[in-house]
Amino acid sequence: MSTSPTASTAEFRPRHRLFVVFDSPETAREARGALLSKRLATDDTWVFAGEPGAARLDLSGNRHGVWGRMIRTLQHVMSADYDYLDGLKREVGRGHVVLAVHAVDLDAAYALARFLRNAGGRDFAYFAEWDFEPVAA
Repeated sequence: MSTSPTASTAEFRPRHRLFVVFDSPETAREARGALLSKRLATDDTWVFAGEPGAARLDLSGNRHGVWGRMIRTLQHVMSADYDYLDGLKREVGRGHVVLAVHAVDLDAAYALARFLRNAGGRDFAYFAEWDFEPVAA
């Protein structure tokens, strides 16, 4: 699965995205294909895989300058968001794949999570505005 080579501001604050872990690239590819074929997602699904994907998760915030480092520090101290991102980075480091699928609201995120659980996904969290919210599928 390909990943985009640069981290964007949108990825630093991934508004309205459901994050999901897949144990293999093949399962993630099949799930993404099923989302697209059923029109449950668009090509605007982010893929985090391999070393480039782990780097794009940007735990330090360094790729986003002073503002990014400040936000990551606050997340580390004041919320579980840093721990969730760290967990995603560890998953990618184990050869697993993380998808971030656009979801307009929490209800849409729950619907996507149910679909993706049946496609082999796990460990769901929805990022709405400023933090990750766990989603039980």
